[in-house]
Amino acid sequence: MKRFLKITILVLFVLLISISYISVQLIHNIGDYGKLINYVGIVRGASQRLTKLEMNFQPNDELVEYIDEILHELNTGHGKYGLVVTDCKKYNEYLSLLERKWEDLNIEIKKVRMEEDSSQLLQTSEEFFKIANDTVFEIEHYSKEKSDYLMTLIIIISVVGIVAWTILIMQYNRRLIRLEKLNVDLKNIAYKDELTGANTIDK
Repeated sequence: MKRFLKITILVLFVLLISISYISVQLIHNIGDYGKLINYVGIVRGASQRLTKLEMNFQPNDELVEYIDEILHELNTGHGKYGLVVTDCKKYNEYLSLLERKWEDLNIEIKKVRMEEDSSQLLQTSEEFFKIANDTVFEIEHYSKEKSDYLMTLIIIISVVGIVAWTILIMQYNRRLIRLEKLNVDLKNIAYKDELTGANTIDK
């Protein structure tokens, strides 16, 4: 029985440490997902601003380069903004679509700069905006799923912790009761005559 309890407590604490480690990783990742939401939103807004500028014949190559850098890092995880690549398949598909639509938008920008019709630029910009929107919604949904999973792990940690401490406290109390009983038995042996039950020594 004692061995079983020791193994149970050990398993519970190993489980507690493992779940805690996973939870810390999830907390870190959820922070990264928040950053992704922010930067996809930046791309969405910046593309609209760029379209307005280009349609008013105010080219802005710095803004083009800025969007390029963010999109590249969103897709690869390599760059100066500290963005990460996720394992969310749907989100990654939207990112690929967004990058392809960005290439189309660049083609339309070049056409406008060559004083061609700007109507296609506006349409392509709207399509880009919609894909960016869908991308934001998908990473938000993915982030919420991970947050819900984290909440479940926190509940499990709490339950495992309570169970582990309850077992430890029960074991401690049992041991304390046994020691008290042993102490009483030793006192009886030391101070009482076995045959008469009378005290042999003044306590």
